[in-house]
Amino acid sequence: SWRSRPLDSVYPIVWMDAVHYKVMDERTALQHEPFTISESKRYSACTDNLSGFSDAILSVFSETTVQSCIVRRISNSVKYMASKNHKEFVKDLKQVYQALHH
Repeated sequence: SWRSRPLDSVYPIVWMDAVHYKVMDERTALQHEPFTISESKRYSACTDNLSGFSDAILSVFSETTVQSCIVRRISNSVKYMASKNHKEFVKDLKQVYQALHH
């Protein structure tokens, strides 16, 4: 049913990235802080979920659906295994992500 569902005519995507600025915290220690800019709270956000990124999006755009980037999920998974196993693992993992949703 998921694959045969009716599709909307438009799926807006907002690409977001963070710009890191050097700022002083309350102890006057230099910190690198990410800042993001976006246009709307009605859309989905796909992030690699750097520390606090999803929370920052939701704090401003509370109705946004935040999901993790599949490419980032895969790269985070394979970093814990020997490179000789990557190809077979990714092949198997692809089947998981293509499985029917219930």
